[in-house]
Amino acid sequence: MQLLVERRWVVLIVLAVVTLFAAAALPRLIFDNSVESWFLESDPSLAAYNEFTDVFKSDQIVVVAFFADNVFDPDVLQLIDRVSTEAVDLEFVERVQSITNSQVARRAADITAPDFEEKILASPLLQGLLVSPRADAAAAVIYYAREGDTFLQKREFVSGLRSIL
Repeated sequence: MQLLVERRWVVLIVLAVVTLFAAAALPRLIFDNSVESWFLESDPSLAAYNEFTDVFKSDQIVVVAFFADNVFDPDVLQLIDRVSTEAVDLEFVERVQSITNSQVARRAADITAPDFEEKILASPLLQGLLVSPRADAAAAVIYYAREGDTFLQKREFVSGLRSIL
């Protein structure tokens, strides 16, 4: 310990040089956050995961929640529809599900139809999943593609989604 105290300037210079070398390597530092990085190529779990994403196309979702006294208010429905329509155009978005673009909504033909609210709330697939039973909350579920797995791609997706919101 006494030796370190006596040669403290040497220790500080060595630490500064090591820090500079480490800082010089930072631009080449990459982070692989893909699922594949956690498995060996021959792992059967990876094969099962690949099969899953071949069938369902994506395994990552983003949920945008909408809260209002009544989500079936025309202004709120227009907002949900706009977010759902514009989000699908973002890069790496596979699809978007919401009460305004569901199969039930397509059968109702128009979100301004007088019986739109009743049809949506009558659907067991939508009530409790995309809309609350009291109609005070709704969700748009955005399915994000597996191919957009880099940090930069995900950051661009979030920026695009924020600009829509």
